[in-house]
Amino acid sequence: MGNNTRLVVTPITERCFMSLISTKFMMHCGSLEGASAVGKTETIKELTRVLAINFVSINCTPHIEHQTIAKFLQGVTSTGSWCCLEEFNRLNTNILSVISMQLTEILEGLKTKRNTITLFGMEGVRLVDLMYVNITINPGTCNPIPSNLQNIFRTF
Repeated sequence: MGNNTRLVVTPITERCFMSLISTKFMMHCGSLEGASAVGKTETIKELTRVLAINFVSINCTPHIEHQTIAKFLQGVTSTGSWCCLEEFNRLNTNILSVISMQLTEILEGLKTKRNTITLFGMEGVRLVDLMYVNITINPGTCNPIPSNLQNIFRTF
């Protein structure tokens, strides 16, 4: 509320904005890769401010459980929010596998213009087509992203 500080828009920021918007309309998920504390999440957050879209983020730790991600993604799909899974490559491989299957279901639902999907075994989860999933990656830390997830995310 009130007078919030805004991100300084540079040519790189504008390029990220265009890439993320293009990826959204190509029915993929966005991925920003870069060193720690360079503004990856803030760039996505600023774009949602410009577009007047709700934004939520979650920091992915190696100890996060799939139930937490399930509730997070169910909320994002049912409200049409944009989200960011920060430091995505810190997740364990088994969690990445579960997320891959669920993101595939979400994207397939968006492509076929369905109103509801089955997510994490829960049928009838509302799917608002405005929703969009982004991740941030700090290169050289933790787990590499599996190839099936690399096909879902477009890295910038």
